[in-house]
Amino acid sequence: MTSPQHPRPVTARDIAAFLAEVQTRAMRTDLTPTENLAFFQRKADLMDRIAHESPDPDALRVAANARAQLTAARAQVNGEGF
Repeated sequence: MTSPQHPRPVTARDIAAFLAEVQTRAMRTDLTPTENLAFFQRKADLMDRIAHESPDPDALRVAANARAQLTAARAQVNGEGF
């Protein structure tokens, strides 16, 4: 069982799936706020998991940035804007 204190380890498959999603999103111009929210949720989860495993302080900064992007996406879905 995983928890915030013990998240599921990041696998190469996780990273490959994320990068494939980034590439697909780059080719789209019709992304909805709800699609963006789902993407930023997955991104924040992955970056948090990477930061949990990494001794690199930059990983913590990247995870914090991903969480900020998620917060902005939630605000947009909720009609609060950026």
